[in-house]
Amino acid sequence: MRVRCTKGICVSDFHGNGFVRSTDLLALPNVNPDAGFAMKLTVEETLDVYPNAIFQAALLYTTSKGMISIAFRSRISTKLDERVAALLSIKSRPLAYIFTMIYPGLYSLTDLLPAEQAYPSPLHLSAAYLSLNGAFLLDKGDEMILLVRKAIPISWCLNVLDVASFNNIPQTGMIGLPVLENEQSSKLRGFIEHFLSNRVHHAPLLIIRDYQSSKKFVFQQSA
Repeated sequence: MRVRCTKGICVSDFHGNGFVRSTDLLALPNVNPDAGFAMKLTVEETLDVYPNAIFQAALLYTTSKGMISIAFRSRISTKLDERVAALLSIKSRPLAYIFTMIYPGLYSLTDLLPAEQAYPSPLHLSAAYLSLNGAFLLDKGDEMILLVRKAIPISWCLNVLDVASFNNIPQTGMIGLPVLENEQSSKLRGFIEHFLSNRVHHAPLLIIRDYQSSKKFVFQQSA
């Protein structure tokens, strides 16, 4: 894996299961969807002449069938206001919330246990776990996203969202869960309230259906 940066920025250290071949090259024994790697970046020159800082990671790998492929992932720096807001948030919030901002929690909501039992454990943060007939909560710390996939049962839509089917969920999304008098609704609202009761700030809940733009947005968080 090779990492390239805008002139004036360099990779000073690698973290993860790999062997450092050079200042920007990391040799990996294997790669799987749950593997994570981190790089420490150092600013060596002034960046005033550049409107953006750009990073690119290229992975050269051999598949299980012996095919050699290369994958790229590029990232352009965010706006200054967003960077400042993120920095202030990291400096002012408890460590547990910072971890959630960096690595969101993913939970399945279609098979919640009775209220008196333990809440479901988080899934690995991978799109492979987002089954077509499920609904999933992505906890990002400062906000929560509830993704409803297209094969969700009609009964779930009625009992939890008070809509007739998946197609009746507004394409613009929904804010918050309706209060309905049934066990399934009570369990899910209790699960959400459990999260909110253990943090020092409110996190709004956005409910989106599995059409292309929303799916792409969530998959970017969990791929």
